[in-house]
Amino acid sequence: MESAQGAPHQLQKLIPRHFKILDLYLEGMSQVDIAKEVGMHQANIGLVVRSPVFQNELALRRSLREKDEKELRQTGLVQAKGVLEGAAFRAAETQVGLLESEDDRIKLASSNSILDRVFGDEKGPVGVVINTETVQLLSLAVQESRSRE
Repeated sequence: MESAQGAPHQLQKLIPRHFKILDLYLEGMSQVDIAKEVGMHQANIGLVVRSPVFQNELALRRSLREKDEKELRQTGLVQAKGVLEGAAFRAAETQVGLLESEDDRIKLASSNSILDRVFGDEKGPVGVVINTETVQLLSLAVQESRSRE
């Protein structure tokens, strides 16, 4: 990598061997290990790695890698949100289904749970007090809304 006068020579473009060095560098390998892997002297690996053309390509690849990782995280978040929304919908259906139970205690507990979730906030449930008559009215309202669908 030195010219005939002994001055360092800058790379003008990367060749396939340099791209191999780049790949290994991005994998986190040390310059010593890269030198062994590609059969070059460690000092030459250092010259390649420090060259502007290598650094530009390295920055580009890191940027693309970060963009890909960000997109994967976003995709994962969207998928997770969909799973959670589906689970929340099924949980709500289960709670509403419990309003039709023969056991008044289950109806009452389900009603309180629904009301706490609807009217509660991050501080916790609002503590809505509900009696058996109100549970029966809620059951009728749910049945009527289902019959309209």
